[in-house]
Amino acid sequence: MIEILTIKAEERLKDYGEGPLTRQLMLSLLKNYKRPNDKIAELVSSGVLTTVKKGLYIAGPKSS
Repeated sequence: MIEILTIKAEERLKDYGEGPLTRQLMLSLLKNYKRPNDKIAELVSSGVLTTVKKGLYIAGPKSS
């Protein structure tokens, strides 16, 4: 089930293309998660997101 949720999160990120993603935007995209901050951290550690600076992200090398 966790894998399915990760896929859904990655699909939502595709809608925002190459632009920067703020933490607030990420939290709104992940509002159905119990712990959205943990999900953001997981996406960063897995390479789907790259941190530009605190609270600002771009698509990482492993994003599709």
